[in-house]
Amino acid sequence: MRRYLPCFILWLMMLALLSRYALAATLQVAPVTLDLQSNQRAAAVYLTNSGKAAIHAQIRVYEWTQKNGKDVLVATGEVVSSPAMTSLAPGQQQLVRIIVMQPGVRAQEQSYRLVIDELPDATSRAANPNAVHFLLRYSIPVFIAGNQDAPASHDALSCEQAEMPATLRCFNAGNRHIRLSHLEALTADGQVVGSIKGLAGYVLPGQTTLLPLKQASRHALSTLRVYLNDDHHASQIPLRPLASRAPVLGTAHAVSPD
Repeated sequence: MRRYLPCFILWLMMLALLSRYALAATLQVAPVTLDLQSNQRAAAVYLTNSGKAAIHAQIRVYEWTQKNGKDVLVATGEVVSSPAMTSLAPGQQQLVRIIVMQPGVRAQEQSYRLVIDELPDATSRAANPNAVHFLLRYSIPVFIAGNQDAPASHDALSCEQAEMPATLRCFNAGNRHIRLSHLEALTADGQVVGSIKGLAGYVLPGQTTLLPLKQASRHALSTLRVYLNDDHHASQIPLRPLASRAPVLGTAHAVSPD
């Protein structure tokens, strides 16, 4: 035990140093999700500086798709932000407008990401050269309903156990996005062997996503228990092969949480 004592003391000293000199990030953004109607031309996002130093931020919008189970962001001019750059004094709030250039032209829901990056401040760095500066990045989902959209259907979601260990593959055959939260993977005998706490991810319409699980070892999975969108009850989704990408491969059945 004594031989580890010097390392432990060094670790405590480094932790104390970081606690003393780290500058807390103070950029706040609200809301954290935007849902626009098909003909809606704009939405509002508010940036707030809750700190004691000025903040500089860059605001960009990307088209959001899912390829090979992973999120892909591509620069777009279909949806823009105004302003694209901003500076906030301490305590200041800034309105950012998210503008749809041609509303109501898409039949299916469109997905975007509003990315807000806090930029480094030269004055702050010069005044605190030994400080650790934490720069925030917000990536906010933006959904624009299609002009022929139907309500999101849980029956549109189907999932399977992927070939790679501790990973699920989910497909959304519907026209609206599906948000997955508090996910649990169960074996045939009902044992929970993998989980994702909080937000697990989104499955965009007509697309597929991969969900890595916190799972100690490889198990044959049978069922997915998950909260979908704003539901207050979990849904049970049987895990079946997605090879055919049929419109409905697994039906979600609502069950009460444990």
